[in-house]
Formats: sequence, structure tokens, C-alpha cells
Amino acid sequence: MAAFGGKRSLGIDVGSSGVNAVALTLVRKEVQIEKLDTHDTGAEGILNDAELYASLGEWLTARKWAKRELVFGLPQFVCTTQVADFPAGSASGLEDMVSYETQQLAGLSEEGFIHDYAVMQALFGRKNPVLIGVCRESVVRERIAAISGAGMAPAALAMQGLAAVNALLWLQPEVVEEPTPQILLDLGKEGTTVAVVAAGQPLYVGSLDFGSYLYTRALAGKMKCDEGEAEIRKHQLDLTQEAPTSAVFQVTRKLETELQYAVEHWRAQERGELNEVPISGVWLCGGGARLGGLSEILESRLDCPVRLFGPTDSEGGQPMPEHVTAFGLALQGLGRAPMDISLTPADFRWSQLRERRFPFLVAAAVWYTLLMVAMLVTIYVRGVREEFRLETRIGELKVCEGKMPELVEALQAIKTEEARMIPFVEKGNRARRFVHALDSLGSAIGDQDWFVYLADRDSYDRGKVNADVATARPVAGKGTTFSLFDAGRPGATRGVGDTAIAPEFPEKVFVYDIPLMTSLVAAGYTPLVPSDPYGAVHKAVAYLNQSDVYNGVDSLPEIDRMGRADIFDPWLKFLRRTPTRLYKAFTLQLPLAQPDIVIPENRERERGKK
Repeated sequence: MAAFGGKRSLGIDVGSSGVNAVALTLVRKEVQIEKLDTHDTGAEGILNDAELYASLGEWLTARKWAKRELVFGLPQFVCTTQVADFPAGSASGLEDMVSYETQQLAGLSEEGFIHDYAVMQALFGRKNPVLIGVCRESVVRERIAAISGAGMAPAALAMQGLAAVNALLWLQPEVVEEPTPQILLDLGKEGTTVAVVAAGQPLYVGSLDFGSYLYTRALAGKMKCDEGEAEIRKHQLDLTQEAPTSAVFQVTRKLETELQYAVEHWRAQERGELNEVPISGVWLCGGGARLGGLSEILESRLDCPVRLFGPTDSEGGQPMPEHVTAFGLALQGLGRAPMDISLTPADFRWSQLRERRFPFLVAAAVWYTLLMVAMLVTIYVRGVREEFRLETRIGELKVCEGKMPELVEALQAIKTEEARMIPFVEKGNRARRFVHALDSLGSAIGDQDWFVYLADRDSYDRGKVNADVATARPVAGKGTTFSLFDAGRPGATRGVGDTAIAPEFPEKVFVYDIPLMTSLVAAGYTPLVPSDPYGAVHKAVAYLNQSDVYNGVDSLPEIDRMGRADIFDPWLKFLRRTPTRLYKAFTLQLPLAQPDIVIPENRERERGKK
């Protein structure tokens, strides 16, 4: 059945009279038979291997199979198989142990050998069983040279006997479940392969000194004709009709005898767990399996079922026993063989792997080149776009640079206007601050308390200087006088006879030097309570500190109260009139939580420079 999009392989079983080929395709992990075909080399009069493989190459090319995974079979009589049991848990050194076992199989021969192995399940008393396949390296390389010389590229070389076993395990799944030993007979024209299988494991694979050509020779003697005519008549032969004394029947007896020898040889080397178990069935395949009556005679002689099997022909739906080996080889090409043992040399496999992967390398190189070109184009396009963006940005920055003097001038104008507003804001908010302070103080004091003074801190401090000047007296003869207005201005004193000229704009004040109101000072009286003289003051302070307007209201320190006796002197005279009632004077400082004007730090530095 033709299929597309899957892995394809071709198993090639080269016989003495023809080549059987099976084309398989792996589609969605399902093995599908694409074609079963036979190349009849006997009719072409081929004389040697070179002509055989040259004809095979032309045949494969005509069917468009030459580019597939070609798996060729090696005759079983040139190969050796053995089941070796190694200690359990020795998987790490298994390769070394198999190599040593291969050397034992090769004996004292100085010739090189190629080996491969497949790990089997631990059954029948074996702890770590391994199936080993061995073949002389010279035989393998001669076969590869002949195949390659005909223009074909073999993907692998495998044993024909094991290929037949793989086909049996794949086509007849019930064999895997059968624990008793069964026999596989692959009857070819020149030779016969025998295998013993139990629980899906090949326990023995060997060759018999028997071929279906013996029937052709006996039939030619019986009919007094040449072997060519006897070969044609052999397909109409029915062995059940032959007399037990006939030469044709004796050939079947020889097959039986050879089979008995092979079974005895297997039992001699098999473990005691199986060597006494009788054979439960025989499976026939190969071109000689089509002889009429052969399965019936063997069944009666061996006292067990004998069945014919093979891959199904897509046209007639009948099993094709002659294509069993080719089917097993094709399974190995797809990587689906239960026992995958390849006798291809390592260097040749590596060379084939490189050749098979070369198109992928070329494709990867092409894709890499295209990717690099695309990447470079992308980088170039991005670079052009980024260059355009940067040029646009540079143009915008140049425009901004041209606007910078205007912005600096505008910012300076804003700062100048802000500075001009400082005196108005400072003086304009004072009335609101004092009104709010009067309301707060009125709510903070008791009924018997009263305030006699409220001013900003700067006015309070200036009052100390003014009080000192007011109390000063001129010295006789000196002629020096002081003005209350000029007392607070350094260098503003004028004496009689002084010739100093007043500077231009004598009242000029830098705008950031204008005193800012940051705190208020309030003074008053509260009835004296000997047990708690400051109780009323503390209550007033606590009340004022709860307001968001003031922050840190407290009594004014004694050092700051000095010099302002003028606040309390008039009231002291008044209170002396009522000596029976005692009062306690107090002075509070009321720092504002948020001043109306906050001069920036840079302005403070700028003012300091000036």
C-alpha cells in the first residue's frame, strides 16, 4: 500500500534463484506493507555475484526503491548466534563482556569478527540473557563491496535467520505469549534455517544441510527429465501421494532427520528448565514451504501442529512465505524489529550515517544562511529606523536648546514675581493669623484667665531693643540723640556735627531679608493656685497643641522673657490695688505648623552671597 510522509525501508533477501523484496512504510508508528516483489535472477542466466548485484541495482532503480533504507540479509550459515547469560545487574560492562564472549566464539582464529547483541528478558533461569550474533569481517566487507559496486548503498546487514524470527514474532503475536518451545523452518533452495523460539525469545538459530533443490533432483530422477522441467513440475507435487519408499519421500525423511539433529543440539546446550519440554509447534516459511503436503507430513511425523505463515499479499490476501526473511529485514530498517542485531561494520555505519544526514546538513546550512541574511536585514532596517529616530530626536533637542534661554528668562521672571509677592503675602496673612490666634487663645484659657499681649516673635524681640533705647538718657555736653525709628538700623545714628551723608535709598531691604512670621508670642495672667501654679497654663498649652495651626506650643524660656518687663509693668501696678487676689504671669510661644512663606534653600544661599 502506497503511503506518503513516513519512514520507508526495503528488506532484500538474496537467494540462489531470485531476490525477494518487501517495501515497508512507517506511518504514525504503524508498519504498513507497501509492496511484495520478487526479482527472478535464474531466468536471466546470471553467473556470478557481480552480475547478480548489478541486475539487482537496475531492478531497484526501475522500481524507485534504490534511495530507501536498504537492509540486506547475510546467509545464516556464514553467521553464528549464541545466547549468553551474564550476571544480573551488569548492564554497565555488558559491551565488554559481549566482546569477550565473541572472542571465545571466534576461538584461535586470527581473522577479524564483527558482532552485535540484543538484550532479552530474564526467563528460563537466565538472569541477564543476551543474544549475540557473530560473522567474519571479511565476509561482511566482501558483501558490502559487491553491493556498493553495483551503485547501491546498504543501510545495514543482518542475519537472515534472525530476520525470519523477527518476522514470525511480528506477524504471529501469539508466539510471544507461548512459553513452550516452537520451531521456525525457513526452507530455501540451497539451505534451510532453523530457529527455536519460546516466549518470544530466540533460543537457538542455526542452519540445516538441506535445501528444496533436493526435491527437484529426486523428481528429475523419478520423471527422467532435466532439473529445469522438474523445478516447474515441483509446484504441482503433493508429497502425501508419494510412497514411503520413493526418492521424493526420502527427501522429506532427510529433512526430518536434520531437524531432529538440530533440536538435539539445542537441547544439549539448553538449560534443564526447557531441554525436556516437547516442541509445541512448527512454523514454515521460505520458498520450499509451498511444497504440497509438506506441512501435513511434518505434522504427522513430529506430532505437533505445523503451520505456514508469511506477510499478506495485498492482491490475493494469501500469506507469502517466501517473503518472510525480506519482511524481517525491512522491519529492522524501520527500527521495529524485536531483535535488532546488525552486523554492519562501525566505520561503514558511521559513513552511511553521515551520507544520510548530509542533506540535512545542507538544509541546515541553507537555513542558517537565510536566517543570518534575514537577521542582518532586520538589523539594518532597525538601524535605519533608529538612525531616523535619533536624527528626529536630535532635531527636537536642538529646538529645545533654542528655547532654553527663553525658559530660563521666563523662570527668572516667575521667581522675580514670586519674590515681589513675598511682602504682600507676608503682611496680608498676618491679620488672619492674629484673628485665628485670638480665637484659639480665647478658647484655651479659663474664665479667670486673660491675655495682655499678642505679637509675632520678631516684633516681640524688637521690643526689647526699643525698650532699651527708650530708657536711655543723653549725656550732657555730648549732644547725642537716638531715634526710635533708626535704632533698629545699624549705622543709622546721627549726632550733632556729624558730616556723614545718608546713603541712597537708606530704607532699602533685600526681599528675602524681610522677617517672616514663624511664631507668635502671647502673655497673660492666671489666678495663682499654690498647689498647682501652672495647671491652667498646661491645659492651655495642651489645647493649642491639638490644633493643626501650631506645632510645639510651650512656655517661653526665661532667657527670652528678659527685656520685656514693659509688658507686665502696667498690670503689676493695677494688681497691687487688690493685694488679696494673687495672679501668676505666663508667656507662651506659638510656633506655626506651616509658615505662609517658605524660602527655598538656594534662595537662602543666594541671599547669603548678597
